[in-house]
Amino acid sequence: MSSNRKSAVRHHLAPSVPLELTLVDKFGSRKMEFALAFDFNSFALIEEKTGENMLLAGPFFDDLNANKLRVAFWAALQVNHQDDYSGDEGVEVVGPYITVANAAQTREGIKDAFVACLPPEIQKAIKEATAAAVAGEPGVAGEVPLESPSEPVSN
Repeated sequence: MSSNRKSAVRHHLAPSVPLELTLVDKFGSRKMEFALAFDFNSFALIEEKTGENMLLAGPFFDDLNANKLRVAFWAALQVNHQDDYSGDEGVEVVGPYITVANAAQTREGIKDAFVACLPPEIQKAIKEATAAAVAGEPGVAGEVPLESPSEPVSN
């Protein structure tokens, strides 16, 4: 399979979410653009590096620490930027891209990319639960199961 064909297939199966980070160093600032995406390979990479079960991703995203944020960011880059950030070296390269100033933005981009890879009905449930939580509605669970709801059986 050619690299162009492989890329097109992976893009179709793993929708991307843009993330633009402004990085500042002693030479000034520069913008870096990324296309974040998750597929099962990305989940496996996160599990390898953190020991977390990505099939129970709600708790993973609710309890992000610096290591988990860095690993999730790196894993989300593997679909579209693997050539630049593969392997353990890639984790080390992307780590400094996350700063205190952009950690929340990076976290939201990762969460958006995760939601984008889910089936539409689960995306809808997550959006509804998030909106209800923001509105302060009581009894809203913070975790949405990753299983598709059962279809009603007709007689």
